[in-house]
Amino acid sequence: GDGIQEFLPFNDNEDEDDPSTVVKLKSGKMLPPAQITILGMGVRPDTRVVAEAGIECTSRGHIVVNDYLQTNKASVWAAGDAIEVLNPILGNGDKWAVPLAGPANRQGRLIADNIFGQKMRKFKGTYAASVVRVFELIGACVGMNEKMLSAKQLPFASVHVHPGSHAGYFPGSKSVNFKLLFHPKTGRIW
Repeated sequence: GDGIQEFLPFNDNEDEDDPSTVVKLKSGKMLPPAQITILGMGVRPDTRVVAEAGIECTSRGHIVVNDYLQTNKASVWAAGDAIEVLNPILGNGDKWAVPLAGPANRQGRLIADNIFGQKMRKFKGTYAASVVRVFELIGACVGMNEKMLSAKQLPFASVHVHPGSHAGYFPGSKSVNFKLLFHPKTGRIW
């Protein structure tokens, strides 16, 4: 891809009141000035030092943990973006990486309880529910997306509906765009 070479927080129109930023791509192309720049870069754990210490990691670099969030070294525990957890949607021990603060916080509290003598509890996985708000737009998701399902060669179909945010006879209802992925034969929701 073209990729970003530099992120330059400057404006070139010499207007000191203009907070625009400019993004320069690896190709040398400059993107037009923008008042807001959003970079969606993904998450890849930096677990090299962990692997070098003999702790088992997946081929993608995530730390392998058991149901109690222990690594292959019994006194070392791991949580958050660096691990893969159970995917309760698929079951059968299938795991996925879920880099979200809510599950990471829950994992940390569970680890603390397990370390300090509470009854050992298992982390049962997460459905990966998340929500983001950008100005007046809100986006949310839960479960598996098309890319994940395709990678696992699981059949899916989708339905798109556009209901109101509340009953239409009350003022202020806005359109909600909703997409649901499901198994085309069983109807199982992904």
